[in-house]
Amino acid sequence: MPDKKKKASSLRNIVQISVFILVALIAVGKWLAEKGTVIPFFSEMSLHGVCPFGGVVTLNELFTEGTFIQKIHSSSVVLMVLGFIVAILFGNIFCGYICPFGTFQEWIGALGRKLFPKKYNHIVPEKLDRAL
Repeated sequence: MPDKKKKASSLRNIVQISVFILVALIAVGKWLAEKGTVIPFFSEMSLHGVCPFGGVVTLNELFTEGTFIQKIHSSSVVLMVLGFIVAILFGNIFCGYICPFGTFQEWIGALGRKLFPKKYNHIVPEKLDRAL
């Protein structure tokens, strides 16, 4: 059984790092394209096309203003719906495996555990933590 968990953890780490690198390459490719340097393929990709949060923003705009955000790629709405379906069926697999924000949060948490081993999760007083 522990071997199965180790394999799943390794696969998860590979997926997280791969997606994080892909998103970073797309962001750097876009930034370099704005500066005049083109990286084939990555400078043409859109972060809006691979991020379901654009769908959330678009739906918020639709419900509050009655319009769609034109800058956001329509695939982000499809990804948002797929993300909801996957979350309902499989739990936090999207945030735990695919979302680069979830990966970044885990890395920051691991860094916090190493930097503050005794105070980790106890830096903010409990009363304040509950209120927040």
